[in-house]
Amino acid sequence: MPDGKMYLLVTISEPGNPKMPADHLHTLLKERISECGGIIKEYADQVTDPSQVIYRPIFSHLISGPWYKGRVLLVGDATHGTAPHLGQGASLAIEDVIVLVELLKRNLPVENTLNQFTQERFERSRLIEENSD
Repeated sequence: MPDGKMYLLVTISEPGNPKMPADHLHTLLKERISECGGIIKEYADQVTDPSQVIYRPIFSHLISGPWYKGRVLLVGDATHGTAPHLGQGASLAIEDVIVLVELLKRNLPVENTLNQFTQERFERSRLIEENSD
């Protein structure tokens, strides 16, 4: 980071992922970390420009199925997006492709393969997605 700048990631549950007023982001940040001490408190007091605070709701999603239509299959974040701080999005997508390759090697009808893929990947994806928020 350049001199005079810092990166501070704060994750707080905000029921309903509300839209925050851009001109109050600095005040809202200070309120949410007001109980912090030490260097966090010291630097938080220096945040006076709302344009320097970036607020993005964190969310995840899981499509119950099917993850395919005809011969088109969705994998990765298209079906089971996880919150970014868990760092599992790419890992799940790679797992998806590995499982798909193994299923394709069986030379089953396409619909059977895609249906089985969804069934095999759903529980693993659900576990990660539920723990990513």
